[in-house]
Amino acid sequence: MFWRSIPEIILPVPLLNMICTNVMGSPTPLYAAGRRMLAAYPQVPTGYDLGVGCAVHSYNGKLFFGLIADTHAAPDVDRLRDFVALSFQELRRSAALKKARGMEHAKSAAGQEKEQAAEPVQAVAPQPATAETVPMSVAASAVKHGKEAA
Repeated sequence: MFWRSIPEIILPVPLLNMICTNVMGSPTPLYAAGRRMLAAYPQVPTGYDLGVGCAVHSYNGKLFFGLIADTHAAPDVDRLRDFVALSFQELRRSAALKKARGMEHAKSAAGQEKEQAAEPVQAVAPQPATAETVPMSVAASAVKHGKEAA
């Protein structure tokens, strides 16, 4: 009920100016007229005082991003695109590191099980967690964009 009356309300500043959404798509390929769909790009329509629409859609094991902006409300939407791309690269690297650590842990656990059968178990002190290092090119880019955003 409230949302229907928003266009009638006169506010000194817009109630909102950006919508972000994610939509889960088909995990398997889809076909139409015997042809395989290769990509599915999402769209969030803009209207009223809405300046930017950002959407993420998954399809067939891939993610597709859609950014739509009103040039008057967001003349620098290309910066948002760059920030999204940089953040997604960081997320992928982080997920790859976590997956690699998980595989190493599984291998070492399997090796320890074999060793445990041969010799008695000994207590081992836990190793302190270490911070992962970020490549210099990513760090420099993040600093550059961070200064721009400030």
